[in-house]
Amino acid sequence: MEKMNNPDRKRILIIDDNTQIHQDFKKVLLTSKDEESDLGKLEEALLGKEEEQSIETYTIDCASQGEEGLKMVEESIRNKEPYAVAFIDVRMPPGLDGIETISRIWEIYPELQIVICTAYSDYSWQDLFDKFGNTDKLLILKKPFDNIEVRQLTYTLSKKWELNKIANLKINELEKIVQERTGELQHSEEKYRTIIENSNDMIWMLNTKGEFTYFNKRSAELTGYKIEEGVGKTFIPIILEEDLEMVGKVFKDTLAGNSNHYEVKIHTVTGEKNLTLSVNTTPIFKDSKVTGTVSFGRDITKQKAIENELKKTNKKLQALARTDFLTKLPNRLSMLEKIEYEINKFERSREPFIIMIGDLDNFKSINDIYGHFVGDKVLRLVSTIMPSTLRKQDTVARWGGDEFLLLLPQTNMEGGKVIAMKLEKEIAKSFINFQKKKIFISITFGLSIYDKIMDIGQCIKIADIDLYKNKKKI
Repeated sequence: MEKMNNPDRKRILIIDDNTQIHQDFKKVLLTSKDEESDLGKLEEALLGKEEEQSIETYTIDCASQGEEGLKMVEESIRNKEPYAVAFIDVRMPPGLDGIETISRIWEIYPELQIVICTAYSDYSWQDLFDKFGNTDKLLILKKPFDNIEVRQLTYTLSKKWELNKIANLKINELEKIVQERTGELQHSEEKYRTIIENSNDMIWMLNTKGEFTYFNKRSAELTGYKIEEGVGKTFIPIILEEDLEMVGKVFKDTLAGNSNHYEVKIHTVTGEKNLTLSVNTTPIFKDSKVTGTVSFGRDITKQKAIENELKKTNKKLQALARTDFLTKLPNRLSMLEKIEYEINKFERSREPFIIMIGDLDNFKSINDIYGHFVGDKVLRLVSTIMPSTLRKQDTVARWGGDEFLLLLPQTNMEGGKVIAMKLEKEIAKSFINFQKKKIFISITFGLSIYDKIMDIGQCIKIADIDLYKNKKKI
């Protein structure tokens, strides 16, 4: 196992019984300076543009069997150099298969982000759901994989792993502080009061009217009340209006003799700053009668900010994992999910749908003559024309290279041919300007109808054969 020289490098683990796959991943992920600009664009798409952008670098380890990969994960935990992302093949005879390997790994290191590398026919998403449940730590990479898709998955998942690591550290620090404060409160009355007065948590008492009878220095600092002026005042002015009704119900329930835990948003007396508190409230009893409440409030504003940032990042990750980086169209994974949905719908309603594959004509010549920059412009142009020409229920995805796959629900073969002709005409009218020259574009389609129970791979193959036949007519 390769030892890390740079602690900032994310550790990536490849588990596959094909050693050539190991080399393929290294070629894709070990970035050269010429490729740094592409990763910079990916970081910009994920986190927004910054003045200075860093390029992710990785350390890659490889295992040929599930048992070997499991031992490498165990060793990385012992050495406190855990992996961020693992790409795991489904089939690795004769030992553990990919699914069992993942289960064993998550038993010892549940934070690891995992990508299953599989052919479409190996496992359905439902099979994986039944095995692992609904998890955001598992994605599927269909073979043969696209280089950009591998980079995209590695970058986004390693970023997510890093953010989760930071959030967990912050939460652990806060929990440790709370535990330390709670333990200290068990000392004598004199130490108890000293600790309360100097606690980093807010501590306050209310009478049955909701007026402060006591609050510590930290409460005064966060709310803006002066201790000598705050006693006798109600808590209402510092609660955000959206939380007032909830806090009122909690207060009544506590006066009824029940302890409560809740989160509340407050602001300073001047209204200049908003804070989020995690509050534990319990009734104060005297002679078996509730005479007020005592509350312990922990400032979790930063923690909430981290959680909100993680939620935003997760949404971006989900979108990026299903979007082609160049064309912004759905990618292969996203299209396979939509096809599976249509198959399930077909089994209920018997409504046929069309699979249509489109391939740009003479695209290799465009790349060879004018360069890949022009080729990319052609792909982006076609990727804007097709969605605007199709119906709302239709979907187009980049299938790989200059191939596009279209899904046309509730469509027979005659309707599919009409749509194909319409697309061919629209694309044939388009062109790219390059050095005062117009580069015209054309595309050829192949169609297949899914109107009976069949393997979707066979249906796609039929469309591919039809595309080849139509290409020969050109």
